[in-house]
Order: sequence, then C-alpha cells, then structure tokens
Amino acid sequence: MEKKIMNKKRLEKIGQRIEKIRGNRSKRSFGKQIGISGQYLASIEKGENCLSTEKLISLCENENISADYILFGEDIVNESLKDSISELIPNQLSDAFGVMEKVIDVIKNLDY
Repeated sequence: MEKKIMNKKRLEKIGQRIEKIRGNRSKRSFGKQIGISGQYLASIEKGENCLSTEKLISLCENENISADYILFGEDIVNESLKDSISELIPNQLSDAFGVMEKVIDVIKNLDY
C-alpha cells in the first residue's frame, strides 16, 4: 500500500510540473499539441494518469524541455551545461553556440 501512495505522489508532482509548463494555455489546445485530449491532460495534471513514453517525448520536443525536469523536478543535464557555459569567455561562447547549432541540425536529421 505504501508503494501506491509514493507512486501517486510522484504522479501528482509530475502533473504539477506539466501544469506549470502548460501555463495559461487551455488543456484542450496544449493536449492537442502532444496528442492527447484535454480531459486526459486534466487527469495527468491531477496525478491520476501518466503520459506514455511517446507523449512524454512529444511534450519535451514541443516545449524544448528536458524529461529530467518533468520526471524528477530538475534539469540535470542543462544545469551542468549552464555551469560549463557560464565559465566561457565571449569568444568561446560564440564558438560554442555555433557548434551547438550544428549538432542540433545533425540530431534533427537523424532517422530514428
């Protein structure tokens, strides 16, 4: 029984983070963007249901947000990256963004 309570709490926290990401957009329009109904989104935000892996990926891609944030409440990869970027001098920063743009283009063109 304790396990179910913990899972429910986790689902509620995930739902709260998704609701925060949604902001003032309607549940219907936000749900449509990731391929679910507004009613199902409402149940996710209440912690009653969860997103499938496919829908989680869709949410992350559409909102340009890390699954780490949605699932765990912290953007593990991005925080580390932010720290590294903040240490760069302006010329290095410009070069780093140029490289990142190229990497992003390559990733977008990968055939999964």
